[in-house]
Amino acid sequence: MSEHLDTQNFPILFTGLFLLLASVVIFYRSKKYGILTLVIASGVLAYFMADLDPFLNLWDEQQHALVAKHMAQHPFYPTLYEYPILDYNYQNWANNHVWIHKQPLFLWQMALSIKIFGVNALAVRLPSVLLHALLTLVVFRIGSIVKNEKVGFIAAVIITVANFPLELVAGRLPTDHNDMSFLFYVSWSFLCWLEYERSRSKKWLILLGISAGAAVLVKWLMGLLVYVCWAVVITVKLKFKVWKISNYFDLLKAFAISLIIFLPWQIYCFVVFPTEAAHEFAASAKHFNEVVEGHGGEWNYHFVNAFKEIYFYWDYAILIVLPFVIIGIWQIKSFSHKLFMGFLIGFVYLFFTLAASKMLAFTIIAMPAVVIAFVIGAKWIFDQLTIKIKSGLLKYVLGAVIVVYPAIKMFKWDWIELHHSTIHWEGAGRMDEYKEMAFIDQLKEKYDNEKIVVFNANVTMVGHIPVMFYTDYVAYHYFPEDEHIQKVLDEGYKCVVLDNENTPENLYSDERVEMFTYDYP
Repeated sequence: MSEHLDTQNFPILFTGLFLLLASVVIFYRSKKYGILTLVIASGVLAYFMADLDPFLNLWDEQQHALVAKHMAQHPFYPTLYEYPILDYNYQNWANNHVWIHKQPLFLWQMALSIKIFGVNALAVRLPSVLLHALLTLVVFRIGSIVKNEKVGFIAAVIITVANFPLELVAGRLPTDHNDMSFLFYVSWSFLCWLEYERSRSKKWLILLGISAGAAVLVKWLMGLLVYVCWAVVITVKLKFKVWKISNYFDLLKAFAISLIIFLPWQIYCFVVFPTEAAHEFAASAKHFNEVVEGHGGEWNYHFVNAFKEIYFYWDYAILIVLPFVIIGIWQIKSFSHKLFMGFLIGFVYLFFTLAASKMLAFTIIAMPAVVIAFVIGAKWIFDQLTIKIKSGLLKYVLGAVIVVYPAIKMFKWDWIELHHSTIHWEGAGRMDEYKEMAFIDQLKEKYDNEKIVVFNANVTMVGHIPVMFYTDYVAYHYFPEDEHIQKVLDEGYKCVVLDNENTPENLYSDERVEMFTYDYP
Protein backbone atom coordinates (compact mmCIF):
# COMPACT_ATOMS: atom_id res chain seq x y z
CA MET A 1 0.00 0.00 0.00
CA SER A 2 1.48 3.32 -1.12
CA GLU A 3 1.19 6.36 1.09
CA HIS A 4 0.05 8.31 -1.98
CA LEU A 5 -3.12 7.94 -4.02
CA ASP A 6 -3.33 4.61 -5.78
CA THR A 7 -1.87 5.20 -9.24
CA GLN A 8 -4.07 2.52 -10.77
CA ASN A 9 -6.91 5.05 -10.50
CA PHE A 10 -5.05 7.73 -12.44
CA PRO A 11 -6.09 6.53 -15.94
CA ILE A 12 -9.71 7.05 -14.83
CA LEU A 13 -8.85 10.53 -13.55
CA PHE A 14 -7.00 11.49 -16.73
CA THR A 15 -9.85 10.16 -18.87
CA GLY A 16 -12.33 12.26 -16.92
CA LEU A 17 -10.19 15.40 -17.21
CA PHE A 18 -9.61 14.80 -20.93
CA LEU A 19 -13.35 14.44 -21.51
CA LEU A 20 -13.92 17.60 -19.47
CA LEU A 21 -11.54 19.61 -21.66
CA ALA A 22 -12.93 17.97 -24.80
CA SER A 23 -16.45 18.94 -23.79
CA VAL A 24 -15.44 22.62 -23.75
CA VAL A 25 -14.06 22.42 -27.28
CA ILE A 26 -17.03 20.38 -28.54
CA PHE A 27 -19.57 22.70 -26.90
CA TYR A 28 -18.53 25.61 -29.10
CA ARG A 29 -19.19 23.47 -32.18
CA SER A 30 -22.16 21.44 -30.97
CA LYS A 31 -23.93 22.30 -27.73
CA LYS A 32 -25.75 18.95 -27.70
CA TYR A 33 -22.62 16.83 -27.94
CA GLY A 34 -20.64 19.20 -25.76
CA ILE A 35 -22.99 18.79 -22.79
CA LEU A 36 -23.23 15.03 -23.46
CA THR A 37 -19.44 14.80 -23.26
CA LEU A 38 -19.46 16.84 -20.04
CA VAL A 39 -22.06 14.54 -18.47
CA ILE A 40 -19.87 11.54 -19.30
CA ALA A 41 -16.85 13.38 -17.85
CA SER A 42 -18.85 14.03 -14.68
CA GLY A 43 -19.64 10.33 -14.36
CA VAL A 44 -16.02 9.33 -14.96
CA LEU A 45 -14.66 11.78 -12.36
CA ALA A 46 -17.29 10.60 -9.88
CA TYR A 47 -16.30 7.00 -10.60
CA PHE A 48 -12.67 7.95 -9.94
CA MET A 49 -13.65 9.26 -6.52
CA ALA A 50 -15.88 6.28 -5.76
CA ASP A 51 -13.03 3.87 -6.49
CA LEU A 52 -10.38 5.56 -4.33
CA ASP A 53 -11.21 3.77 -1.07
CA PRO A 54 -11.53 -0.04 -1.12
CA PHE A 55 -13.44 0.07 2.16
CA LEU A 56 -16.47 1.79 3.66
CA ASN A 57 -15.76 5.20 5.14
CA LEU A 58 -16.49 6.18 8.72
CA TRP A 59 -19.16 6.33 9.66
CA ASP A 60 -22.43 7.21 8.02
CA GLU A 61 -21.49 5.32 4.87
CA GLN A 62 -20.92 2.16 6.90
CA GLN A 63 -24.37 2.31 8.48
CA HIS A 64 -26.06 3.12 5.19
CA ALA A 65 -24.23 0.35 3.35
CA LEU A 66 -25.13 -2.30 5.91
CA VAL A 67 -28.82 -1.36 5.87
CA ALA A 68 -28.78 -1.30 2.05
CA LYS A 69 -27.19 -4.76 1.98
CA HIS A 70 -30.06 -6.14 4.04
CA MET A 71 -32.64 -4.20 2.01
CA ALA A 72 -31.35 -5.95 -1.09
CA GLN A 73 -33.00 -9.05 0.40
CA HIS A 74 -36.07 -7.41 1.96
CA PRO A 75 -36.54 -3.82 0.65
CA PHE A 76 -39.47 -2.98 2.91
CA TYR A 77 -37.93 -4.18 6.16
CA PRO A 78 -34.79 -2.05 6.74
CA THR A 79 -32.45 -3.50 9.35
CA LEU A 80 -29.02 -2.69 10.74
CA TYR A 81 -28.49 -5.79 12.86
CA GLU A 82 -30.09 -8.48 10.75
CA TYR A 83 -30.00 -10.94 13.65
CA PRO A 84 -29.94 -9.02 16.95
CA ILE A 85 -28.89 -11.86 19.21
CA LEU A 86 -28.24 -9.60 22.19
CA ASP A 87 -30.51 -6.92 23.60
CA TYR A 88 -30.44 -3.55 21.86
CA ASN A 89 -31.82 -0.07 22.28
CA TYR A 90 -34.23 0.73 19.43
CA GLN A 91 -33.45 4.44 19.94
CA ASN A 92 -29.76 3.94 19.09
CA TRP A 93 -29.63 4.22 15.30
CA ALA A 94 -25.99 3.07 15.28
CA ASN A 95 -26.69 -0.32 16.91
CA ASN A 96 -30.36 -1.19 16.58
CA HIS A 97 -32.39 -3.71 14.56
CA VAL A 98 -35.17 -1.99 12.59
CA TRP A 99 -33.49 0.99 10.93
CA ILE A 100 -35.70 3.86 9.75
CA HIS A 101 -33.34 6.62 10.84
CA LYS A 102 -33.31 7.89 7.24
CA GLN A 103 -35.91 7.87 4.49
CA PRO A 104 -35.51 4.83 2.20
CA LEU A 105 -35.09 5.97 -1.43
CA PHE A 106 -31.30 6.34 -1.44
CA LEU A 107 -31.03 3.03 0.42
CA TRP A 108 -33.21 1.33 -2.20
CA GLN A 109 -30.86 2.70 -4.87
CA MET A 110 -27.84 1.27 -3.06
CA ALA A 111 -29.64 -2.02 -2.41
CA LEU A 112 -30.38 -2.44 -6.12
CA SER A 113 -26.73 -1.73 -6.96
CA ILE A 114 -25.57 -4.29 -4.37
CA LYS A 115 -28.05 -6.80 -5.79
CA ILE A 116 -26.53 -6.33 -9.25
CA PHE A 117 -22.83 -5.77 -8.51
CA GLY A 118 -22.34 -7.64 -5.25
CA VAL A 119 -21.40 -6.69 -1.70
CA ASN A 120 -18.54 -4.22 -2.09
CA ALA A 121 -17.81 -0.55 -1.46
CA LEU A 122 -17.93 0.42 -5.12
CA ALA A 123 -21.43 -1.02 -5.54
CA VAL A 124 -22.55 1.12 -2.60
CA ARG A 125 -21.30 4.25 -4.39
CA LEU A 126 -22.38 3.58 -7.98
CA PRO A 127 -25.87 5.15 -7.62
CA SER A 128 -24.19 8.37 -6.46
CA VAL A 129 -21.86 8.21 -9.47
CA LEU A 130 -24.89 8.12 -11.76
CA LEU A 131 -26.68 10.92 -9.92
CA HIS A 132 -23.54 13.08 -10.03
CA ALA A 133 -23.49 12.76 -13.82
CA LEU A 134 -27.20 13.54 -14.09
CA LEU A 135 -26.79 16.54 -11.76
CA THR A 136 -24.41 18.05 -14.30
CA LEU A 137 -27.16 17.85 -16.92
CA VAL A 138 -29.75 19.33 -14.53
CA VAL A 139 -27.51 22.28 -13.64
CA PHE A 140 -26.83 22.93 -17.33
CA ARG A 141 -30.53 23.04 -18.10
CA ILE A 142 -31.37 25.27 -15.11
CA GLY A 143 -28.65 27.73 -16.11
CA SER A 144 -29.83 27.66 -19.72
CA ILE A 145 -33.39 28.52 -18.74
CA VAL A 146 -32.66 31.31 -16.26
CA LYS A 147 -29.96 32.90 -18.45
CA ASN A 148 -28.47 31.10 -21.47
CA GLU A 149 -26.72 27.89 -22.52
CA LYS A 150 -23.23 29.34 -22.08
CA VAL A 151 -23.96 30.16 -18.43
CA GLY A 152 -25.54 26.73 -17.98
CA PHE A 153 -22.48 25.02 -19.41
CA ILE A 154 -19.97 26.94 -17.29
CA ALA A 155 -22.02 26.25 -14.14
CA ALA A 156 -22.22 22.57 -15.11
CA VAL A 157 -18.42 22.45 -15.51
CA ILE A 158 -17.95 23.89 -12.01
CA ILE A 159 -20.46 21.45 -10.51
CA THR A 160 -18.70 18.59 -12.30
CA VAL A 161 -15.35 19.28 -10.65
CA ALA A 162 -16.55 20.68 -7.30
CA ASN A 163 -14.90 18.72 -4.50
CA PHE A 164 -17.78 18.59 -2.03
CA PRO A 165 -20.26 16.59 -4.16
CA LEU A 166 -17.40 14.36 -5.31
CA GLU A 167 -16.49 13.59 -1.71
CA LEU A 168 -20.14 12.75 -1.02
CA VAL A 169 -19.92 10.26 -3.90
CA ALA A 170 -16.79 8.81 -2.30
CA GLY A 171 -18.66 8.37 0.99
CA ARG A 172 -16.06 10.49 2.74
CA LEU A 173 -18.26 13.28 4.11
CA PRO A 174 -21.41 13.11 6.21
CA THR A 175 -24.00 12.13 5.19
CA ASP A 176 -22.55 10.78 1.94
CA HIS A 177 -25.01 9.15 -0.48
CA ASN A 178 -28.01 10.48 1.39
CA ASP A 179 -26.95 14.05 0.67
CA MET A 180 -25.84 13.29 -2.89
CA SER A 181 -29.27 11.84 -3.65
CA PHE A 182 -31.00 14.74 -1.90
CA LEU A 183 -28.99 17.28 -3.89
CA PHE A 184 -30.00 15.60 -7.14
CA TYR A 185 -33.72 15.17 -6.47
CA VAL A 186 -34.17 18.67 -5.04
CA SER A 187 -32.27 20.16 -8.02
CA TRP A 188 -34.39 18.08 -10.39
CA SER A 189 -37.54 19.47 -8.76
CA PHE A 190 -36.23 23.02 -9.35
CA LEU A 191 -35.64 22.19 -13.02
CA CYS A 192 -39.12 20.69 -13.37
CA TRP A 193 -40.66 23.91 -12.00
CA LEU A 194 -38.64 26.05 -14.42
CA GLU A 195 -39.63 23.82 -17.33
CA TYR A 196 -43.28 23.94 -16.28
CA GLU A 197 -43.23 27.67 -15.72
CA ARG A 198 -41.81 28.04 -19.23
CA SER A 199 -44.00 25.56 -21.12
CA ARG A 200 -47.07 24.87 -18.93
CA SER A 201 -46.78 21.24 -20.03
CA LYS A 202 -48.54 18.74 -17.76
CA LYS A 203 -45.55 16.43 -18.21
CA TRP A 204 -43.38 18.78 -16.18
CA LEU A 205 -46.07 19.24 -13.55
CA ILE A 206 -46.18 15.47 -13.04
CA LEU A 207 -42.37 15.21 -12.98
CA LEU A 208 -42.27 18.06 -10.46
CA GLY A 209 -44.55 16.12 -8.14
CA ILE A 210 -42.46 12.97 -8.58
CA SER A 211 -39.09 14.67 -8.07
CA ALA A 212 -40.19 16.59 -4.95
CA GLY A 213 -41.80 13.45 -3.53
CA ALA A 214 -38.60 11.54 -4.21
CA ALA A 215 -36.60 14.25 -2.42
CA VAL A 216 -38.79 13.82 0.67
CA LEU A 217 -38.19 10.05 0.44
CA VAL A 218 -34.48 10.81 0.76
CA LYS A 219 -34.22 13.42 3.51
CA TRP A 220 -37.66 14.46 4.66
CA LEU A 221 -39.62 17.71 4.39
CA MET A 222 -36.97 20.10 3.05
CA GLY A 223 -37.49 18.13 -0.15
CA LEU A 224 -40.66 20.20 -0.58
CA LEU A 225 -38.61 23.40 -0.89
CA VAL A 226 -39.66 23.86 -4.51
CA TYR A 227 -43.26 24.41 -3.39
CA VAL A 228 -42.23 27.08 -0.89
CA CYS A 229 -40.34 28.93 -3.63
CA TRP A 230 -43.20 28.48 -6.10
CA ALA A 231 -45.77 29.74 -3.58
CA VAL A 232 -43.65 32.85 -2.95
CA VAL A 233 -43.43 33.55 -6.69
CA ILE A 234 -47.20 33.22 -7.08
CA THR A 235 -47.94 35.33 -4.01
CA VAL A 236 -45.60 38.16 -4.97
CA LYS A 237 -46.88 38.23 -8.56
CA LEU A 238 -50.43 38.45 -7.15
CA LYS A 239 -49.27 41.38 -5.02
CA PHE A 240 -50.02 39.27 -1.94
CA LYS A 241 -53.68 38.73 -2.84
CA VAL A 242 -53.52 35.23 -1.45
CA TRP A 243 -57.28 34.76 -1.54
CA LYS A 244 -57.09 34.12 -5.30
CA ILE A 245 -56.85 30.40 -4.64
CA SER A 246 -57.22 29.34 -8.27
CA ASN A 247 -53.69 30.59 -8.95
CA TYR A 248 -52.35 27.92 -6.59
CA PHE A 249 -54.21 24.99 -8.19
CA ASP A 250 -51.26 23.79 -10.28
CA LEU A 251 -49.03 23.89 -7.20
CA LEU A 252 -51.59 21.85 -5.26
CA LYS A 253 -51.84 19.31 -8.09
CA ALA A 254 -48.09 18.75 -8.08
CA PHE A 255 -48.07 18.63 -4.29
CA ALA A 256 -50.77 15.94 -4.37
CA ILE A 257 -48.51 13.84 -6.61
CA SER A 258 -45.66 14.32 -4.12
CA LEU A 259 -47.93 13.14 -1.30
CA ILE A 260 -48.73 10.00 -3.29
CA ILE A 261 -44.99 9.39 -3.63
CA PHE A 262 -43.80 9.86 -0.05
CA LEU A 263 -46.83 9.44 2.23
CA PRO A 264 -47.34 5.65 1.85
CA TRP A 265 -43.92 4.92 3.36
CA GLN A 266 -44.65 7.10 6.38
CA ILE A 267 -47.98 5.32 6.97
CA TYR A 268 -46.33 1.94 6.43
CA CYS A 269 -43.66 2.73 9.04
CA PHE A 270 -46.23 3.70 11.67
CA VAL A 271 -48.23 0.53 10.97
CA VAL A 272 -45.34 -1.97 10.78
CA PHE A 273 -42.75 -0.27 13.05
CA PRO A 274 -44.87 1.92 15.36
CA THR A 275 -42.38 2.21 18.22
CA GLU A 276 -39.38 2.99 16.03
CA ALA A 277 -41.38 5.34 13.79
CA ALA A 278 -42.70 7.38 16.71
CA HIS A 279 -39.16 7.79 18.05
CA GLU A 280 -37.60 8.73 14.70
CA PHE A 281 -40.27 11.23 13.77
CA ALA A 282 -40.00 12.88 17.18
CA ALA A 283 -36.19 12.95 16.93
CA SER A 284 -36.36 14.47 13.44
CA ALA A 285 -38.57 17.27 14.71
CA LYS A 286 -35.97 18.21 17.33
CA HIS A 287 -33.32 19.27 14.82
CA PHE A 288 -34.63 22.80 14.47
CA ASN A 289 -34.92 23.65 18.17
CA GLU A 290 -32.24 21.41 19.70
CA VAL A 291 -28.62 20.50 19.02
CA VAL A 292 -28.91 16.81 18.13
CA GLU A 293 -25.97 14.43 18.69
CA GLY A 294 -23.54 17.29 19.20
CA HIS A 295 -24.09 18.80 15.74
CA GLY A 296 -24.17 22.41 16.80
CA GLY A 297 -22.31 25.57 15.82
CA GLU A 298 -22.21 29.35 15.93
CA TRP A 299 -24.86 31.42 14.15
CA ASN A 300 -22.47 31.99 11.22
CA TYR A 301 -21.56 28.31 10.83
CA HIS A 302 -23.05 27.98 7.33
CA PHE A 303 -21.56 31.29 6.17
CA VAL A 304 -18.02 30.53 7.33
CA ASN A 305 -17.24 26.90 8.18
CA ALA A 306 -19.61 25.16 5.80
CA PHE A 307 -19.34 27.71 3.00
CA LYS A 308 -15.62 27.34 2.57
CA GLU A 309 -15.91 23.54 2.74
CA ILE A 310 -18.56 23.47 0.01
CA TYR A 311 -17.07 26.14 -2.25
CA PHE A 312 -13.63 27.75 -1.84
CA TYR A 313 -11.41 27.02 1.12
CA TRP A 314 -10.71 30.60 2.05
CA ASP A 315 -11.64 32.23 5.32
CA TYR A 316 -14.78 34.28 4.74
CA ALA A 317 -14.97 33.08 1.13
CA ILE A 318 -18.61 34.14 1.17
CA LEU A 319 -17.50 37.80 1.18
CA ILE A 320 -15.89 37.16 -2.23
CA VAL A 321 -18.66 34.98 -3.66
CA LEU A 322 -21.71 36.87 -2.39
CA PRO A 323 -21.30 40.04 -4.54
CA PHE A 324 -21.11 37.89 -7.68
CA VAL A 325 -24.21 35.96 -6.59
CA ILE A 326 -26.20 39.15 -5.90
CA ILE A 327 -25.21 40.64 -9.25
CA GLY A 328 -26.02 37.33 -10.96
CA ILE A 329 -29.53 37.16 -9.52
CA TRP A 330 -30.12 40.80 -10.45
CA GLN A 331 -29.08 40.06 -14.06
CA ILE A 332 -31.72 37.33 -14.48
CA LYS A 333 -34.32 38.85 -16.81
CA SER A 334 -37.42 36.89 -15.84
CA PHE A 335 -38.92 38.27 -12.64
CA SER A 336 -40.24 34.81 -11.69
CA HIS A 337 -36.82 33.23 -12.15
CA LYS A 338 -35.08 36.07 -10.34
CA LEU A 339 -37.41 35.76 -7.37
CA PHE A 340 -37.28 31.95 -7.35
CA MET A 341 -33.48 31.79 -7.37
CA GLY A 342 -32.99 34.60 -4.88
CA PHE A 343 -35.59 33.32 -2.44
CA LEU A 344 -34.25 29.75 -2.75
CA ILE A 345 -30.75 30.76 -1.68
CA GLY A 346 -31.93 33.14 1.02
CA PHE A 347 -34.46 30.74 2.51
CA VAL A 348 -32.03 27.81 2.70
CA TYR A 349 -29.38 29.85 4.49
CA LEU A 350 -31.85 31.58 6.81
CA PHE A 351 -33.61 28.35 7.76
CA PHE A 352 -30.45 26.43 8.57
CA THR A 353 -28.92 29.41 10.34
CA LEU A 354 -31.92 29.52 12.66
CA ALA A 355 -31.88 25.73 13.13
CA ALA A 356 -30.01 24.62 16.27
CA SER A 357 -28.53 21.50 14.67
CA LYS A 358 -25.89 22.19 12.03
CA MET A 359 -24.00 19.94 9.63
CA LEU A 360 -21.78 20.72 6.65
CA ALA A 361 -24.12 19.54 3.89
CA PHE A 362 -27.38 21.07 5.12
CA THR A 363 -27.17 24.00 2.68
CA ILE A 364 -25.87 22.01 -0.29
CA ILE A 365 -29.31 22.03 -1.92
CA ALA A 366 -28.69 25.73 -2.66
CA MET A 367 -25.37 24.93 -4.37
CA PRO A 368 -26.64 24.77 -7.99
CA ALA A 369 -28.41 28.12 -7.58
CA VAL A 370 -25.35 29.68 -5.93
CA VAL A 371 -23.02 28.43 -8.68
CA ILE A 372 -25.35 29.54 -11.49
CA ALA A 373 -25.85 32.99 -9.95
CA PHE A 374 -22.08 33.25 -9.37
CA VAL A 375 -21.39 32.45 -13.04
CA ILE A 376 -23.98 34.98 -14.26
CA GLY A 377 -22.47 37.65 -12.00
CA ALA A 378 -18.90 36.84 -12.97
CA LYS A 379 -19.79 36.88 -16.67
CA TRP A 380 -21.50 40.26 -16.34
CA ILE A 381 -18.46 41.74 -14.56
CA PHE A 382 -16.19 40.18 -17.18
CA ASP A 383 -18.24 41.72 -19.97
CA GLN A 384 -18.05 45.15 -18.34
CA LEU A 385 -14.29 44.93 -17.86
CA THR A 386 -13.57 43.71 -21.39
CA ILE A 387 -16.05 45.87 -23.31
CA LYS A 388 -13.23 47.89 -24.82
CA ILE A 389 -11.00 44.94 -25.67
CA LYS A 390 -11.04 44.45 -29.43
CA SER A 391 -9.16 41.14 -29.62
CA GLY A 392 -11.52 38.16 -29.63
CA LEU A 393 -8.62 35.85 -28.79
CA LEU A 394 -7.68 37.87 -25.71
CA LYS A 395 -11.28 37.85 -24.53
CA TYR A 396 -11.40 34.10 -25.04
CA VAL A 397 -8.21 33.58 -23.02
CA LEU A 398 -9.36 35.84 -20.20
CA GLY A 399 -12.76 34.13 -20.15
CA ALA A 400 -11.12 30.70 -19.99
CA VAL A 401 -9.00 31.82 -17.03
CA ILE A 402 -12.09 33.07 -15.19
CA VAL A 403 -13.72 29.66 -15.65
CA VAL A 404 -10.64 27.51 -15.03
CA TYR A 405 -9.48 29.22 -11.83
CA PRO A 406 -12.70 28.69 -9.81
CA ALA A 407 -12.94 25.14 -11.19
CA ILE A 408 -9.41 24.30 -10.02
CA LYS A 409 -9.99 25.88 -6.62
CA MET A 410 -13.22 23.94 -6.15
CA PHE A 411 -11.67 20.63 -7.26
CA LYS A 412 -9.28 20.82 -4.26
CA TRP A 413 -6.73 18.21 -5.30
CA ASP A 414 -4.88 18.65 -2.01
CA TRP A 415 -8.06 17.70 -0.17
CA ILE A 416 -8.44 14.56 -2.25
CA GLU A 417 -4.92 13.56 -1.20
CA LEU A 418 -5.72 14.52 2.38
CA HIS A 419 -8.80 12.29 2.53
CA HIS A 420 -7.70 9.34 0.41
CA SER A 421 -4.01 8.75 1.14
CA THR A 422 -1.73 8.49 4.16
CA ILE A 423 0.62 11.36 3.32
CA HIS A 424 -1.22 13.73 5.67
CA TRP A 425 -2.18 13.39 9.32
CA GLU A 426 -5.73 12.30 8.44
CA GLY A 427 -4.21 9.23 6.79
CA ALA A 428 -3.54 7.68 10.21
CA GLY A 429 -7.13 6.47 10.29
CA ARG A 430 -6.75 5.11 6.75
CA MET A 431 -4.11 2.66 7.97
CA ASP A 432 -6.66 1.27 10.42
CA GLU A 433 -9.14 0.84 7.57
CA TYR A 434 -6.67 -1.37 5.72
CA LYS A 435 -5.99 -3.32 8.92
CA GLU A 436 -9.73 -3.80 9.30
CA MET A 437 -10.05 -5.20 5.79
CA ALA A 438 -7.20 -7.62 6.55
CA PHE A 439 -8.99 -8.66 9.75
CA ILE A 440 -12.24 -9.28 7.87
CA ASP A 441 -10.52 -11.24 5.10
CA GLN A 442 -8.78 -13.49 7.61
CA LEU A 443 -12.03 -14.00 9.53
CA LYS A 444 -13.72 -15.20 6.34
CA GLU A 445 -10.77 -17.39 5.48
CA LYS A 446 -10.83 -19.16 8.84
CA TYR A 447 -14.56 -19.42 9.55
CA ASP A 448 -16.01 -19.39 6.04
CA ASN A 449 -19.76 -20.06 6.36
CA GLU A 450 -19.80 -20.95 10.08
CA LYS A 451 -22.29 -19.22 12.35
CA ILE A 452 -20.15 -16.98 14.54
CA VAL A 453 -20.55 -13.88 16.67
CA VAL A 454 -17.46 -11.66 16.75
CA PHE A 455 -16.82 -9.54 19.83
CA ASN A 456 -14.38 -6.64 20.22
CA ALA A 457 -14.62 -5.99 16.47
CA ASN A 458 -13.22 -2.50 16.81
CA VAL A 459 -10.15 -2.24 14.64
CA THR A 460 -11.76 1.07 13.70
CA MET A 461 -14.22 3.16 15.72
CA VAL A 462 -17.34 1.21 14.70
CA GLY A 463 -15.60 -1.75 13.12
CA HIS A 464 -18.39 -4.19 13.88
CA ILE A 465 -20.50 -2.57 11.13
CA PRO A 466 -18.11 -3.30 8.22
CA VAL A 467 -17.63 -6.84 9.59
CA MET A 468 -21.36 -7.41 9.19
CA PHE A 469 -21.36 -5.73 5.76
CA TYR A 470 -18.59 -7.87 4.27
CA THR A 471 -19.64 -11.10 5.99
CA ASP A 472 -22.78 -12.78 7.27
CA TYR A 473 -21.39 -12.88 10.79
CA VAL A 474 -22.88 -11.00 13.73
CA ALA A 475 -20.43 -8.56 15.32
CA TYR A 476 -20.25 -6.33 18.40
CA HIS A 477 -17.67 -3.70 19.26
CA TYR A 478 -17.33 -4.65 22.94
CA PHE A 479 -16.02 -7.62 24.93
CA PRO A 480 -18.64 -10.19 25.96
CA GLU A 481 -19.93 -10.65 29.47
CA ASP A 482 -20.76 -14.12 30.78
CA GLU A 483 -24.46 -13.83 29.88
CA HIS A 484 -23.55 -12.68 26.37
CA ILE A 485 -21.42 -15.76 25.79
CA GLN A 486 -24.13 -18.08 27.00
CA LYS A 487 -26.77 -16.35 24.89
CA VAL A 488 -24.62 -16.70 21.79
CA LEU A 489 -24.08 -20.40 22.42
CA ASP A 490 -27.77 -20.98 23.13
CA GLU A 491 -28.59 -19.44 19.75
CA GLY A 492 -26.28 -21.92 18.03
CA TYR A 493 -23.38 -19.56 17.29
CA LYS A 494 -19.69 -19.83 17.99
CA CYS A 495 -18.28 -17.06 20.22
CA VAL A 496 -15.17 -15.41 18.72
CA VAL A 497 -13.24 -12.56 20.36
CA LEU A 498 -10.68 -10.37 18.61
CA ASP A 499 -7.65 -10.56 20.89
CA ASN A 500 -5.72 -7.39 21.67
CA GLU A 501 -3.92 -5.71 24.56
CA ASN A 502 -7.24 -4.84 26.23
CA THR A 503 -8.64 -8.37 26.37
CA PRO A 504 -9.87 -9.25 29.91
CA GLU A 505 -7.89 -12.07 31.54
CA ASN A 506 -10.97 -14.16 32.28
CA LEU A 507 -11.71 -14.64 28.57
CA TYR A 508 -8.44 -16.50 27.99
CA SER A 509 -9.50 -19.24 30.39
CA ASP A 510 -13.11 -19.44 29.20
CA GLU A 511 -13.41 -22.58 27.06
CA ARG A 512 -16.60 -21.28 25.47
CA VAL A 513 -14.65 -18.49 23.77
CA GLU A 514 -12.33 -18.74 20.78
CA MET A 515 -9.67 -16.03 20.62
CA PHE A 516 -8.76 -14.66 17.20
CA THR A 517 -5.73 -12.70 16.05
CA TYR A 518 -4.96 -11.41 12.59
CA ASP A 519 -1.79 -10.48 10.70
CA TYR A 520 -1.31 -7.20 8.92
CA PRO A 521 1.63 -7.00 6.51
